[in-house]
Amino acid sequence: MFVIVHDNFVILGPIKWHKNSFERVILEECEYECSLPARNDELMPITVADNIKILPVQSLPTPNYDSIFEFLNGPFWEFTEDCALMSFKVEPIKNDAVKSTIKALVSDRRWRLEESGEVDVVLASGEAIKFPSDRQTRAVLNAIVPEPIIRFKLNTDNWLTLADTDLIVIKDAISAHVQQCFNWEYTKLQQVDASTTVEELKVILEEVR
Repeated sequence: MFVIVHDNFVILGPIKWHKNSFERVILEECEYECSLPARNDELMPITVADNIKILPVQSLPTPNYDSIFEFLNGPFWEFTEDCALMSFKVEPIKNDAVKSTIKALVSDRRWRLEESGEVDVVLASGEAIKFPSDRQTRAVLNAIVPEPIIRFKLNTDNWLTLADTDLIVIKDAISAHVQQCFNWEYTKLQQVDASTTVEELKVILEEVR
């Protein structure tokens, strides 16, 4: 990869060697006409003029960073006779933006808790079962007309015989679970809004992940 440097500023790159593109940019941006080699497989630096150089790029190690709270700013450049050193700096993301990201994660977590939950129900027969809380199951339950005997297929091989009172118990248990999920989300969103430091937001994030 190469960059074109004009008056100590990168005006093109980093890109692969491309004779025609380089000559055109130097002509248009620097008002300097030149003829470059068709290839530069040896990654040799080329001095086009006193203030125009084509330098191979050497990337410095990218620092580790937390993408929720930080971003990579750059590239920043240092120039030697032989190459252009490319680096990035870790910068903090503003708290308002961090809060928006965490709020989205909170909502996603609530959704997953709501959809993947199971509620413990004891039927009128005395049988204890775990009932899924996902929205498809809730829609099916809400569509059932209460009757003295209700046939319900819990999964591929598990048929249930429910009393009409069982339907009420199951719906109430699932509703309580769903409400608990929304209560959890509401509490976390309030905590996010009340946070004033990165440390406080990191604590909330750990609870959400």
